[in-house]
Amino acid sequence: MQGHYFISRKNRKVGVLNQENKEVLPNSYDEIIMTEMKTAENKTEPIFKLTANEKYGFYVPKTGKLIRPEYDKIKFLSNGQLTPYDSRAKSKGLISLEKDGKNKLVLKL
Repeated sequence: MQGHYFISRKNRKVGVLNQENKEVLPNSYDEIIMTEMKTAENKTEPIFKLTANEKYGFYVPKTGKLIRPEYDKIKFLSNGQLTPYDSRAKSKGLISLEKDGKNKLVLKL
C-alpha cells in the first residue's frame, strides 16, 4: 500500500487497485514498485515502476500516462541531472528510457 493505491496479485502477476477497489493497472506485470518522484521544489508525484518479461516501463496516476514495459533500462532523474556534473540543473521529474543501447525517450513529469 502507498497513499491511495494497493498492489494486487493474481495468477503470479501484479496490478494496482485504488482505495475504492477499482483497477488502476491490470494484473499483467511481474513487478510494480510504487514510489514518488520529485517534480518541483517541495513537490512529489506518485509513480509506478513496471516490470514485465525483464523489460521496464512506468505509470503516472496523476496524468494516466502509461509507458509499457519495453525498455532495457529506465532511470528516474528526480534531481533533473542527466550527468552528475550538471549540478545547476533546475528541472525535476526527468525519466530516461534506454532500448537497444540508445536513449529512446526522456520525459519530464
